[in-house]
Amino acid sequence: MVRLQYEALTRSVWLLYAATDLQVETLGSPLTLEAEHAAKKMPMFAAMLNQIVEKAPEQASSMLLNFKEVNYHAMNSFVHSGIHPLRRHAEGYPAVLVQDVLRNSNGLNMMTLQMGVILSGDPRFYGAIRTVQDEFNQILPSLASPLN
Repeated sequence: MVRLQYEALTRSVWLLYAATDLQVETLGSPLTLEAEHAAKKMPMFAAMLNQIVEKAPEQASSMLLNFKEVNYHAMNSFVHSGIHPLRRHAEGYPAVLVQDVLRNSNGLNMMTLQMGVILSGDPRFYGAIRTVQDEFNQILPSLASPLN
């Protein structure tokens, strides 16, 4: 489920900063067979992420890239019935792993909230992210880059 959350967030960032007007229009059009075929021509996830790196603010791209660096192999393993779900089924889920997954999911929700603030264009919400981060830091991932 975290992979779905991550990919949906990444697509929203791509739509905002990197997609062409035609791509946005295609994904916003009514669901017809023609629109479905056109949507299949959208860039794959890796290409979207590369375009985000090129066109989006550095903070957005670095957060998405850091999340991928830390979590993508395990997320793929779960989606494709790899070693992670097999070992977790056999050995169980350590409490620290469950806590980290929840923190990561909460972090994705924070990035989604940031997208909502940006899309609202309402300056009254600009301090909301920092306020929520400060109040709920114990259930969010560290803001320090895991790559440092």
